[in-house]
Amino acid sequence: MALNTFEKFCTKSQSEFKNITTKGIFAPWILYKEDHFNIGGHDQTFAPYGYEDSDIFNRWILAGYEMIQSRDAFVYHLTCRGHRWNKGVGIVNDDYESTMNRCRRDFIRKWGDWIQNDEFQFPVINSKYDIGFIVKKCNINLLEALEPWCNTIYIEDDMQVLTTHYLDKEQPNTSFNLSERIKPFDNEKNNEILVTIDGSKFSQQDFQVIQQLSEILKDSGEIGSFELGNLHMDIIQMNTYEKNLIIC
Repeated sequence: MALNTFEKFCTKSQSEFKNITTKGIFAPWILYKEDHFNIGGHDQTFAPYGYEDSDIFNRWILAGYEMIQSRDAFVYHLTCRGHRWNKGVGIVNDDYESTMNRCRRDFIRKWGDWIQNDEFQFPVINSKYDIGFIVKKCNINLLEALEPWCNTIYIEDDMQVLTTHYLDKEQPNTSFNLSERIKPFDNEKNNEILVTIDGSKFSQQDFQVIQQLSEILKDSGEIGSFELGNLHMDIIQMNTYEKNLIIC
């Protein structure tokens, strides 16, 4: 019987990559059950689905697990069939979009960074820092954009109105206690890294810095004060906390 296109691809790839392994990981994966449970299994923050694999990959690596990716192995993996598509309709499920957005924001809250991988899908894990944003001239859109990227956000204008409005909208979507993350502008600042932001000057370039802040601090951060675009940085300490995230 003639081989179809997929079978030809598998045969060719298995021949070319026979016995070759790389340091990478991707779904599907396999490990001993006790190793899975030793770090608490999947983090239910991301239930029923949504970046839970990327979260547990980070935790395995930080726990010292060694990842081996077999290049001549093939597994039939019908991804997203159970939740991404409306059955029999062929369009993206609305619940999928809202769930993934919720989990995306919680992933950033937890890790202080977004998912990065190398060419073999091996996670690049930047350090997790204790970061506080001090925001002058804040508004609801800025609060929504910035809150997940820090441990604490201190807001100046209409604090009670903004917080109430934001909590009503966002708290039902997360297990993080947002009232502990949003503080008045004059509250004591206990974070180890403080970023002062003027909402009237905040630009897309500044937001790109915020999104890359963990990587910037890991590569070139040092104790002291400096300006980065419209952002003022005060680095008091540079302790890292990503290993505290290993166990659920």
